[in-house]
Amino acid sequence: MDDPDGEHPYLLTLERYGTYRATEEEWLDEDVELDLAAGTASLLGLDTHGRGREEFFRVWRSWLEVWGEYRMGFSNWEQRGDSVIVDLEVEASGKLSGAPAKLAVTQIWTLRQGRIASLRVFGSRHAAVADLEGASR
Repeated sequence: MDDPDGEHPYLLTLERYGTYRATEEEWLDEDVELDLAAGTASLLGLDTHGRGREEFFRVWRSWLEVWGEYRMGFSNWEQRGDSVIVDLEVEASGKLSGAPAKLAVTQIWTLRQGRIASLRVFGSRHAAVADLEGASR
């Protein structure tokens, strides 16, 4: 798999998406859950939830298809138990319009037996941390 820290900001293309699909069993839990609802996907009217590998990739593909270019910069990695919180700065351009967009979100990745078990996206680090702390109670 490509190293997101090796290329900054990391360019996520549909071609790389295909590479990830080919190796999904190595890094993605069979029952993985994807939740983009607290991020920006819901503002665009896109699906925001998926469970299982097929749904995980279907939702991600629907997100990527609206962008002509999509670059992510990762920062502020923090491990909390089985979860990792990371801030993302996204620079993208619309596929049809070419209009530039900048997004700042925070993700929580939860691992199970060395594989990604869930990915949740939040509009701020504060919201992500509050959600994670609420889940641990």
